[in-house]
Amino acid sequence: MRREEQLNHTRAAILKAAREQFLTQGYQATSTREIARIVGITQPALYHHFSDKEVIFLEVIKLVGSEVQQGLQLMNNCKRI
Repeated sequence: MRREEQLNHTRAAILKAAREQFLTQGYQATSTREIARIVGITQPALYHHFSDKEVIFLEVIKLVGSEVQQGLQLMNNCKRI
């Protein structure tokens, strides 16, 4: 796997693990150490991708917002048929 692909894969895995942790544990109880452990990377490696937990949280919120927007567009397209 090329370096760029590996970085993208790791970034996506971090966001997936963080999303699950934020949903089940809440923001305060979620740690970057736990996210890194779930992904199978070190905490410094996580910080290579994201500067802190707040940045990870904001990226998760953006992803969820995008998914909601896509779902609404799909619903609107179905209504037109």
